[in-house]
Amino acid sequence: MKNTILDIYSLYRNFFHWNISKIFIFIWSIILGFLVILPILWILILYAYFVKLGMKELFFQIFSNNLWDDLVVNIFLHFITFLFFIAYTYWYALLIKLNLKYLKWGKLKYLKNYYFNFSKIGKYFLMSFINIFILIIPFILLLIIILVLFLFIWETWVSDLAATIINWKNYLFVIISLILLIVSSLSSLYLLYRVYFSYFIFIEDDKNKHKILFYIKESFKLTKWFKKILKFTSILIIYLLFLFPIKFVWEYLENSTVHLNNYLSVKDITAEEEAYLKQNGNYNYYQSLKLEYSHFSDKELKSMSSKYDIYFILFNIFSFSFVYWLLHMILCSFYKRELLKK
Repeated sequence: MKNTILDIYSLYRNFFHWNISKIFIFIWSIILGFLVILPILWILILYAYFVKLGMKELFFQIFSNNLWDDLVVNIFLHFITFLFFIAYTYWYALLIKLNLKYLKWGKLKYLKNYYFNFSKIGKYFLMSFINIFILIIPFILLLIIILVLFLFIWETWVSDLAATIINWKNYLFVIISLILLIVSSLSSLYLLYRVYFSYFIFIEDDKNKHKILFYIKESFKLTKWFKKILKFTSILIIYLLFLFPIKFVWEYLENSTVHLNNYLSVKDITAEEEAYLKQNGNYNYYQSLKLEYSHFSDKELKSMSSKYDIYFILFNIFSFSFVYWLLHMILCSFYKRELLKK
């Protein structure tokens, strides 16, 4: 724990460098996400052109909350979202490189990270795909087991389920499925721990000479002892306890801002609108807002709203500057001080 605290201190010792680097990493991750999905977006636009979908209709389908009518558009958009997510998470690799330098009590030059190392970016993508596949293996097995139970043990099919829902076998089926779901979720979390540090090994390989499976196998080797899992879990619990009051303050400010703004939007409603709320809206919520804020003048309410906005902005600046991505230094410290310890 002492070493972890010293490693965290190295972040605050380089406070301005750390925060400027975080901004660079955050911006580049978003840019990389858009660069990766750009070719797919062009293909989607060409598809819309050839099927005469129209750009207006295409954008309506993209931003509509309803299920997209066009199956091809639907598939493309899910694929684009997935690719953007993978590309955006490249910040994690960049942050590891930054933190490993801090652990050596040095500073990484702002543009000396793996921003434009496309060999690293390509490997990161492939390794992420493999790791995601490893994480969903328990759920694939879960699906297979449930299908076997459903088809062969219960000897029923979807069309018969509604008719036999009161049968004890169906209750047992639900209980077994829930147990299997919990087991699968825990198994996936365990696999996440086992493959998680493959990214650290990958980033430390400056010459980029190893194959992707090498990093994953090495991560499995480093994380194989139960004692290490207990240490890892205890570190996460301590971090969550530290994070709890910060999360509490953030939620308080957010909820206070939302409630006040909601009251400002309904405080001058007419009697007809209030009657409509009684019939169709959340009238109890409206009454609670009146009870909380009706005794304040308009001037006081506006002042409160401005203060909440300022507090919320200041708190977010504080969180980004002092807390944001702090966990990743803790994990970096665990990797160096515990997993690599002889």
